[in-house]
Amino acid sequence: TLTIYPIVIESSLFYNANVDKKYTLQNEKGDLVMNKKDILKGVLISIITLVAGYVAMIVPFKLFLSVSKDGQRIFFIIELCIYLVIGSIFLLVQESKEKQAKKEKARHKERARKIKDVQQNWYDVAA
Repeated sequence: TLTIYPIVIESSLFYNANVDKKYTLQNEKGDLVMNKKDILKGVLISIITLVAGYVAMIVPFKLFLSVSKDGQRIFFIIELCIYLVIGSIFLLVQESKEKQAKKEKARHKERARKIKDVQQNWYDVAA
């Protein structure tokens, strides 16, 4: 069960000790904290997602009922092409992120190797 508790956090940034109010969303352990801005953002994203989902489901059915058979086929092909393009973009973005992560991992390995070499060389010079 989740409960929302108002809490007061004192700010030491100003001499008069301004007080900021935050609302926390906590479970039994009390480990999840959200402020008003995060809660409002979450609610807005949920509402926008519901509206977009409703539009995505209703518009094709309304168009299918209002156009001829040929128009339905054309609309269906266009809709499939749009889904294919969106899916391709998503896959390309994911692939580029994976490549970037691999490059970064290789760079970190190379850096760790160079640091180890420098440390070994330092010990050799010191000895």
